[in-house]
Amino acid sequence: MGRGHHAAARTAVRRFAVPRPAAIPRSTAMPIIDVSLLSGRRREDLQRLIHALHETTVRVLDAPPESIKVLIREIPAEHWGSGGITMAEKRAAAQRHRPDPAGRPNPVGESGDGAR
Repeated sequence: MGRGHHAAARTAVRRFAVPRPAAIPRSTAMPIIDVSLLSGRRREDLQRLIHALHETTVRVLDAPPESIKVLIREIPAEHWGSGGITMAEKRAAAQRHRPDPAGRPNPVGESGDGAR
């Protein structure tokens, strides 16, 4: 390839380069952090999570502390699906297959509905 081809390629790259965004003024920053979790965690753990996310956002983004919003959405296991089944179904299956530490038979029947 000729030398002119490389120069044209460099020009094309420059022509289509995305300009760097200007810094967002600190006074207009309003981060919203939206976290979805399976329900069932302790209130204290959720409070610690909110605090940690808030403090990290202040430090990393230099956002005004009062502008940061943290939303925690607790989703019931019956409403959270993965791989075509709900997390409630996955938990129930794991419970059925967990061996009893005392060596007793699992009280859940083969059907998984508690019948023996």
